[in-house]
Amino acid sequence: GSNGTATPTHLLNVVGSANITGNITLGNVGSKLLMNNATNGCTGRITLSGLGTAQIATTCVTDNSNVMLTRQTTGGVIGIVGVDSRTANVGFNISSTNTLDTSTIAWFIIEPIN
Repeated sequence: GSNGTATPTHLLNVVGSANITGNITLGNVGSKLLMNNATNGCTGRITLSGLGTAQIATTCVTDNSNVMLTRQTTGGVIGIVGVDSRTANVGFNISSTNTLDTSTIAWFIIEPIN
């Protein structure tokens, strides 16, 4: 268009890092943020043990990471879930306030830049 923007019609593949100054907008209804859920990834799901705890092994986590947790399926007697501890480049531990919580928890790591 006349303002120097264009609507891409193809997929942009970036290998390595990409620095974007500004917002990323998912403008179409139903658009999603897609992330690989592989070993050492920055997103995943885990089921809490019979003690209401879980250990997540991932090199994605750092001392400054923001770890988001959300319950996907209810199991046992639910409690409030949070991150207990983390070791950079190794993983983090989550636990519920109820040791009978066996829910499945989704996790997602966001790394702040400042």
